[in-house]
Amino acid sequence: MPSDVQIRSVAGPQGIPVQEYIGADGSLFAITWAGPQRVDAQGVVAHFFPQVDTEGNLASRGVHAVVRSSRQPWGNVGVAYVPSLMPMDFDPNGLAP
Repeated sequence: MPSDVQIRSVAGPQGIPVQEYIGADGSLFAITWAGPQRVDAQGVVAHFFPQVDTEGNLASRGVHAVVRSSRQPWGNVGVAYVPSLMPMDFDPNGLAP
């Protein structure tokens, strides 16, 4: 994890625990979530990245997001990130809910 990345714990939609990944420039570029609540991944992503169209993952401004999520018997887990906002030395493969 690059030293200039800040990780902040917040509550997402329906109170699901979310980790925000914030770059040195202050921009949110990734989130992870995991919790017992049954939430819609598109709703979680839209909550944190309103500039991204969660239907097609491409907004009118050309902002693309990568979203991976799954529902488990106990709840939901997921990862979402915007490659164009990530620091150059950040590896999104290290993101885990």
